[in-house]
Amino acid sequence: MENLNPLLIFTRVVDTGSFSNAARELGMSRSGVSKQISHLEERLKARLFVRTTRAISLTEVGKLVYEGALRVNNELRLVYDVVEDYHGHVRGTLKLAAPKNFGRLHVAPHIPEFLATYPELDVVLTLDDMQVDIIQGGFDLAFRIGDLKDSGLIVKHISENPMLLVASPAYIEKFGAPQSIEDLSEHNCLCYYTASHTFNNWVYRENGDVKEIRAAGNFEINDAESVLEAVKEGAGITLATHYIAYKSVLGGGLVRLLPDVEFLPSKPISMLYPERDLIPPKTRKFIDFILEKIGEKPYWSL
Repeated sequence: MENLNPLLIFTRVVDTGSFSNAARELGMSRSGVSKQISHLEERLKARLFVRTTRAISLTEVGKLVYEGALRVNNELRLVYDVVEDYHGHVRGTLKLAAPKNFGRLHVAPHIPEFLATYPELDVVLTLDDMQVDIIQGGFDLAFRIGDLKDSGLIVKHISENPMLLVASPAYIEKFGAPQSIEDLSEHNCLCYYTASHTFNNWVYRENGDVKEIRAAGNFEINDAESVLEAVKEGAGITLATHYIAYKSVLGGGLVRLLPDVEFLPSKPISMLYPERDLIPPKTRKFIDFILEKIGEKPYWSL
């Protein structure tokens, strides 16, 4: 293993935090790793690490080299993947990222079937509502909900993500159903919140104009699925996305209210992956697979 690409060895030292850890992971001797890093520094005429007796850290130049090395290693991995695909194999590790609720409901349930189709492949799925750095994190593909900034990544649009107003049959039987937006002020409206924002200004479009109403209630939850569970128990009314609420609406556990009102925003759902001339076989297979599962009109659409 001593003849590995020096840039690969360099990134493993950075990622594992030490020469010894990288050596164990790569099946090399520590001196072999140190020698390769020294050769790389000589070729670049730059010091890449600040070394102390306890730890190592990247120099300013080292940080720049690390960013470039990640891209180089990804391209090398692509070459290997293309060759493997030529021989009919899809193998390795596919790293995916998705928002928690969407990933739990519409990505994770399909992974077992995908793995059964490609048994030589491993999948690592990260569920996080914080947007991961796809390049720095070494992700092959990420799902995103919302408008996207120009990041140089390839974007594959899946669907829009409209909102719908819902309540349980028990709540409606006890308190009645609102017949207009104005009636919502007389109802207990449950809201979702995050660390930085409470979503209690409900926005809608009426006669071409965008308006909003202040939603007020006695229960706020920082998990969208939990808000919906409380609503199903009759605690109040809420705005929910189709991809979370569709099963309960179709099954009768929730009733859609004011269906003629267009609630906003309808944030798009997309897949992102690094821009490359050739998509790695494992990523291409997953894209084809998940798009077929979701359907041209997503199965959660109402």
